[in-house]
Formats: sequence, C-alpha cells, structure tokens
Amino acid sequence: MRDISEKRLCAETNIVTVEEVIQQAIRLEREAELLYARWQSAFASYPPITLLWQEYAEEEAQHACLLEDIRARLPVEQRRRSANKEMVDAVQRAQAALSRHSLRPATVGEALVIASEIENSEINAVLELLVRRFAPERAQAMIHASLREHIAKMEESMRSLEHTILGLEAVW
Repeated sequence: MRDISEKRLCAETNIVTVEEVIQQAIRLEREAELLYARWQSAFASYPPITLLWQEYAEEEAQHACLLEDIRARLPVEQRRRSANKEMVDAVQRAQAALSRHSLRPATVGEALVIASEIENSEINAVLELLVRRFAPERAQAMIHASLREHIAKMEESMRSLEHTILGLEAVW
C-alpha cells in the first residue's frame, strides 16, 4: 500500500483511491492507539493516568474497527474510485499532525497537550469525513455522537487532572 503523503493528487498516474484513503486512516488510528499504549506504560506509576491512556487507546482501536467496517461494506468499485481532494488533504494533514507528536513526552502535562492536539487535529476530521461520506445513513448520527463524546471525555479528563498531575514525569 502506498503512503498517501508521498503522492500527488494531480499526477494522473498517481491517483489516490478511496481504498488508499481508508487504509491510511486506519493506519493513523492504529498509530494513535500505539502511542497511547506506550504512554500507558511510561506513566504506569500513576494509576489514574494509566487508565486515561488505556481508555484513549481503546477508543482509537474502536475508530480503526469502524473504518475497517466501512471499508468492508463498500463495494469494490466504490473503493477503487479516485478519492476527492478533500479526503486526500485531510489524511495528509492527519499524518503530519501525528508525525509531529511521535516524540516521548517528559511529563503528564506535555502528554495531555499532545493528546489534545492529536484528538482535535485532523485524525478525527478524517474519521468524520469518511463516516459522513461512506457510513450507512442510519449509523451516522450514532457515530458522530460517539466522536463528540470521545472529545468531550478527553477534555473533561484533562480539566480534572491538569491541576494535580501536570509535572509528573514519564519513565521511558
């Protein structure tokens, strides 16, 4: 599978397909899941933080499964179609956002800031776009509500934890 970030939509021989966009979006969700799992280990001496990163990782795994389900339900001819510029651009921005944050945070506060940037970045925008475009209509409202709940939960966790734990250090 080609990496979309290295492709140019305008080159006729390098048209990005819907399949490639969905596969890249699945990879991004899995990367975010692994990032949060690493943080779970790095902050293992702080149980509330460990639980927070575990929940984030589980949510990213659910997002990847959702995208895999959307992909499986799409007819092959639809997956082979050229992706539109909005889809390609969103995936490229999501990849860039996740790449910027692949470093190891030194403190819980730094990790929370990075998590906020990731969760409010293009990764969820890609998921929303693909859901809006390809999920069955009856499932879209439920999926959008779940995504809004995911973001709200993350923001509430950050607010409740930020005053007491921001300086706690990671153990890499």
